[in-house]
Amino acid sequence: SQISFFRNGVCQGVAFTDLNGGRYYPAASMYTLPNQPNCVVRFNFGPDFDCFPQDFGGCPVPSPMIDAPYHGFDGEATENGENAAENGQSENKT
Repeated sequence: SQISFFRNGVCQGVAFTDLNGGRYYPAASMYTLPNQPNCVVRFNFGPDFDCFPQDFGGCPVPSPMIDAPYHGFDGEATENGENAAENGQSENKT
C-alpha cells in the first residue's frame, strides 16, 4: 500500500508506503509567518478533474470522492446524511 501525490496530473512521487489498513482522508495544513502572504490550497475531488492523472503505476484508477458513501460520526454509511456529525459533534441517539 502507498500514497502518492499528484500536481496538475503529474505524479510527485510516493510519499508513504506500507500503510496500516483503513481509510485515509485528504487534508492540508498550512502555516505562514505574520509578514508573509496568505496560503491557498485547492482540492479537486472530481468528478470533473482539471488535470486527471495518467499514470497510476499499475494501481487501479481511483474513484471521485463524490462517489464514496458518506460515513457519519458512528461509522455507519448513510444515504442522506442523517447520522452526520456537525462541527465535529454528533448527538447520541441511544
